[in-house]
Amino acid sequence: MLQEQQKNLEADINNRKRHLLAIASQRGPFKAHGSLLQEETRNRKVMNMERLAAFLQGYGHTPDDFKEDRPYSFLEIKKAA
Repeated sequence: MLQEQQKNLEADINNRKRHLLAIASQRGPFKAHGSLLQEETRNRKVMNMERLAAFLQGYGHTPDDFKEDRPYSFLEIKKAA
């Protein structure tokens, strides 16, 4: 029940963030409740997998050849039977 509530709240927060971003994009920076809201743009490096695959193909490899399994932990909650 709490997970469903969390999911709904996160969806509501994301909708409000999108709405505020749209306002900041149109009007520019603005103040609301003592905070300055403005649109920021940053770049992040991402791997172009199509180009990498084409390059590796010339050497007889695919990107999958370089993938490794890495364990991770998380809390799984299920209803008891």
